[in-house]
Amino acid sequence: MLSPLSRFFLVRSTALLATLILSLLLPTANLRAAAEPQPRVTLDPAGLRMESHGGDYELGLHLFFQPRGILQASGDPSAASQADRYEGSGFRVRRMQFILGGVFASLLDYRMQLETRNLLNFTDGNLEDQTAQGTLLYDAWVNLRPCDLLQLQAGQFKAPYSGQWLTPARSLLFPERAITHAGFSYSPYGSVAGFSLGRDIGFMLKGKAPRSLVQYQAALLGGDGYNTWPADDSGLLVMGRLVFNPLGPFKADEFDLKHGPPRLSLGVSANRNHEPRYDSAGDKQATLTDTRMGGELRFAARGLTIASEFYLASANSADSTDRFSQRTGFYVQGGYTISPLHLTPGLRFALLDPDLGADLDSVYMMEFAINYSLPQPGPTADDLGHATRVLLAYGQARAQDESQALFQQVTTGLQLSF
Repeated sequence: MLSPLSRFFLVRSTALLATLILSLLLPTANLRAAAEPQPRVTLDPAGLRMESHGGDYELGLHLFFQPRGILQASGDPSAASQADRYEGSGFRVRRMQFILGGVFASLLDYRMQLETRNLLNFTDGNLEDQTAQGTLLYDAWVNLRPCDLLQLQAGQFKAPYSGQWLTPARSLLFPERAITHAGFSYSPYGSVAGFSLGRDIGFMLKGKAPRSLVQYQAALLGGDGYNTWPADDSGLLVMGRLVFNPLGPFKADEFDLKHGPPRLSLGVSANRNHEPRYDSAGDKQATLTDTRMGGELRFAARGLTIASEFYLASANSADSTDRFSQRTGFYVQGGYTISPLHLTPGLRFALLDPDLGADLDSVYMMEFAINYSLPQPGPTADDLGHATRVLLAYGQARAQDESQALFQQVTTGLQLSF
């Protein structure tokens, strides 16, 4: 039987030995745990992102908010009186988007975009309801990507007719895309259609070669626009786009905020849509074949960006008195980022000719914009970004051979993106 003193030394020795063993094992366990990939949650200017430990699954939430103030002076150049010249002025929420997207099992990309500004209710000066009737759902698609060269996208997405259209709104140099996209509408003068194909529903094959030297998109779409159930005899919209980047990847961005090396992008696109036409009684009146072609040029280097697009469209209807017409349009723009001042000024000229067979019917628009980009927070605090940006822009639209502008517009805006 051990004496009390012996038991004391035995207990103390056992405790010291256990402490020594744990001190040797715990660092090894900690290093092993640290070496194993862990799930990540990050919040930065790209949004809130959650990623699985292996990176096979990713879920991201992104917010994009653009409030604006607009001062517009309008007037019919042919009218002696210039009443209601400030119609269209005021404050508005241009975009308030929530975007959900990510990766599933490393093989699928997915995206859903909601334009929640369309849920806002407004009243005019007489307190009459002016509820916005726009749709809520913009994008809803999945993209199967077994390899970079061959991917299959299905759902509702942007029709790939134009590089500027595929550029995210947060990366635009001016408040809006050029009038070649959405067209021009001024009630005393009329409307001039743009070349936009907007969003549509269908399938798209796409891919890119190594280093993105060549990119392609080939889509088969409903041709009726987004969130639209097609008519029974609706034709299909068939389109393709091919882009060549001889100097390497070219990001869809109208800024060169980081003064990167020279990049060049050249693209062509073509599409055809068979659209049925109906009379007021709902009877089919004609079938219109709308064919469009486009060309693109983009260049960026050391803070400078240059972009230009040209479009030509023809409409042909064999069973209508208005059988054939052609229209064209183009824009050219440039911008330069002054890094020390965080400023990016830009200039743009755009023209739309609604009928090549008619004279003096063109509309053109000249625009100037200056952007102030706030530095991004966090580890990249010294980098400029699109997370927060202040915009001041001026635009003037004129009809061909008219000395007075159809309208002049000053736009101020704030952009918040995370």
